Amino acid sequence: MATLVRFLLPALGAGVLRYPDGAFESRFPLHVDECGSPLGLGSVACLTDLRQHLLEDADCNRVICDNIMTSTPVEVYANRSDWAPFKNLCGNLQEFFGGVFDLGVALLGRTPTADDERRLGALWEVFSGASGGWLNLPDEDGAPAYANTTRSVVRRHAA
Repeated sequence: MATLVRFLLPALGAGVLRYPDGAFESRFPLHVDECGSPLGLGSVACLTDLRQHLLEDADCNRVICDNIMTSTPVEVYANRSDWAPFKNLCGNLQEFFGGVFDLGVALLGRTPTADDERRLGALWEVFSGASGGWLNLPDEDGAPAYANTTRSVVRRHAA
């Protein structure tokens, strides 16, 4: 578990969580490696900014349901049957990311302890418990079969 903790911060900070629009490239930092190498206590302020940028990029409100007629033009990202579970999963993923990222920052300059491993395990349990049944929910009858609906993509990758 300690080895997992040591690798989570760089892995999460390098993940693809962003939407490439607007002022994306004008923000700093956008990657863990921009906060120094090797990471240390002097990297905490930079990592705090990176955490905020990654959470901004993983904005759950950017995914809209296909039956919402309030946006112009109406963009189709998820079936109605996928939308509410996705919003919940997205929020759970944001919480998991924040907890793991914070744990990784807290480990800078020290060796992981059994308490850190328990904290990581608790974060994982909350995330997996909150999102565990999502894939097994039935699809909505008559929903269009989009090639990349949220659950169909996750099901394909989980198989």
